[in-house]
Amino acid sequence: MSTKPAYRPDIDGLRAVAVLSVVLYHYGATWLPGGFTGVDMFFVISGFVITAKLRKDIAAGEFSILGFYDGRVRRIFPALLTMLAVTMAAGWFILAPGDYADLGESAAYAAFGLGNLFFFWNTGYFDQASELQPLLHTWSLGVEEQFYVVWPAVLWLAMSFVRSRLALAAVFVVIVAAGLVYAQALLGTDPKAAFYLPHPRAWELAIGAVLVFLPAITSRVISQLMAAIGVALIGYSLLAIHAQDAFPGLNAAYGCIGAALLIWPKEHSFFAAGLSLRPVVFIGLISYSLYLWHWPVLVLYRHYLNGAMPSPAESISLGVLSLAIACGSWRWIERPFRRPSIAVVRWRMVSAGMLSSAVVALTGYFILANDGATLRIPDKAMQLSGLDRMWHWDCPETITLPGLSFPSCVLGRPWETSTRKAILWGDSHAEHLAPYMHQTALAEDSSVLLVKETLAAGCPAILDGATVLRDNPDDPNYDANCMAQNKSVRAWLRTNRDVRLVILSSSWPNLSRVIHSPGSSQTNGPQLIGEGISRLAAEFPDRQFVLLSDVPQWRQDPTPCAFARAAGLLRTDCDIDELQVSMLTEAQFTTTAAIKSAAAAAPNAHFVDVIDRWCSSGECPAFVLGDFLFRDDGHLRRNVSDAVASEAAYLMSLEKAFQPLDNLVRGVAAVVDRR
Repeated sequence: MSTKPAYRPDIDGLRAVAVLSVVLYHYGATWLPGGFTGVDMFFVISGFVITAKLRKDIAAGEFSILGFYDGRVRRIFPALLTMLAVTMAAGWFILAPGDYADLGESAAYAAFGLGNLFFFWNTGYFDQASELQPLLHTWSLGVEEQFYVVWPAVLWLAMSFVRSRLALAAVFVVIVAAGLVYAQALLGTDPKAAFYLPHPRAWELAIGAVLVFLPAITSRVISQLMAAIGVALIGYSLLAIHAQDAFPGLNAAYGCIGAALLIWPKEHSFFAAGLSLRPVVFIGLISYSLYLWHWPVLVLYRHYLNGAMPSPAESISLGVLSLAIACGSWRWIERPFRRPSIAVVRWRMVSAGMLSSAVVALTGYFILANDGATLRIPDKAMQLSGLDRMWHWDCPETITLPGLSFPSCVLGRPWETSTRKAILWGDSHAEHLAPYMHQTALAEDSSVLLVKETLAAGCPAILDGATVLRDNPDDPNYDANCMAQNKSVRAWLRTNRDVRLVILSSSWPNLSRVIHSPGSSQTNGPQLIGEGISRLAAEFPDRQFVLLSDVPQWRQDPTPCAFARAAGLLRTDCDIDELQVSMLTEAQFTTTAAIKSAAAAAPNAHFVDVIDRWCSSGECPAFVLGDFLFRDDGHLRRNVSDAVASEAAYLMSLEKAFQPLDNLVRGVAAVVDRR
């Protein structure tokens, strides 16, 4: 019979601090900006508790890998699989098909402890906002379970060859230090991998493992001092670390080391006494269930609100509901399965866990295979039912041109036979114009090359990596890649002189907030945009440049409301007209002014205000021919009919973008006449 480390109520109390930090952060406690670091404290706690149990079993000759996984299955799977099943059932009534398909696929991954890999592979610029993914929180369970796939074998091997506890502690300290250095380095090259993958996080669990092999602190004074430092570090982690800071890496070390100093076996301290209070310990006992349930409760309610955040009163109510569900989950799901009285042979328990996971995973894949159960949704609403669906548009002609490294899309007339050629150059706010520009180019007897090389990286034309840089924490190599791609487009333009017109479109207001000049972190974004446009126009004095202003921006994403109006799902009533399009935010006003000024100063540049005609009545219609135009708060839908695209293109005055070509033709004709 395996031995069991002595129970320490203060560790359950620390679990309470960790889980409440996470819950409060998620539920809108702005005074706790680093509440998410509670997850890192959980990693340290888990590393200590599991390693202490493994060490005793290995030392007593009672270690069994099957027994270890029997314990993990009993501890993790019943509550996890129940939460996944209930969330998928609730999603049937609340979620749009695209969101429901994402939920099904993420549930399939999470059922086998792979949630972190799903979110590593499936979160990006055009994926559903992570804050609206009901199972996003399962990433941490994935990290932990993947760590425990290899940790028992590593520990068994280490204890087989190294007998001294201090020597083992030294080995694991080296592992922790190397892991921390690696995680910090990875933040500079692939921050998403540093966050989601298990190997950059392993050092956090290994910190807890180190404590198992360190001697207990017998001095009461030192114990009190260590605990005080631990509390201070945790406080710093919760109050001073922010979501926009580089994380995990060194910024995760504060909470991890703080938790370690509280866990380190020592004389009972004043702080340990506080953590051992019965109400605090109880929250620690239900912490796993509370962590499991609080996030889907919040996210599903946000979907019910069509994406809005709950009010403070609603957040409190949701917190109370999560606590109640967690109590029930702990009492009737966690505890019964963890009791030894459930006398099931170990291999049968592990097999039953795997089989149950397979059933949940297959259910998730069934939802995915059926596109999120589209049978629930009326045909009219389906066009607004998911981000991928709203972005879909079939390019009429795809070509690869010498000098551009991958295929680009031709809008309007065929490229080879057209005598009026232009390029549309920009970021996603150029890409969303594709169906609208296609209809306009057809009407103007022109062809337009949509430069996909820069679209792939969301790379506006003015970014050259030398005079204008962009803050992009998700991609540390963004500026270098952007500079290379834009350089290739400029080189292509120099060798393709039959392309007489360059149309620039970008998310100018958003761009103005994130760009800066070299050596400066804060600068005048609109001024840099204007200067960048001027440099580009001067570089190609024989080309005509058209600068498109940005489309209207919404104060919040209107598509959930538009979808809810048509879909008949369990959503709160909303009036899409009350959300309002904001025609001229301060950023829109200043960037539009900068673009107009740059166009006025350059003899070969022209400005087209896409909202001048669209919003001439003081309001910007969001529906054209009965179809809703927007994909989110700043992008247009691309899955619109040709009729809608033509009408919307007229509203955006896109035909004015081709007037410089008309002027060039008239100019050439005049020269011929004079001759």
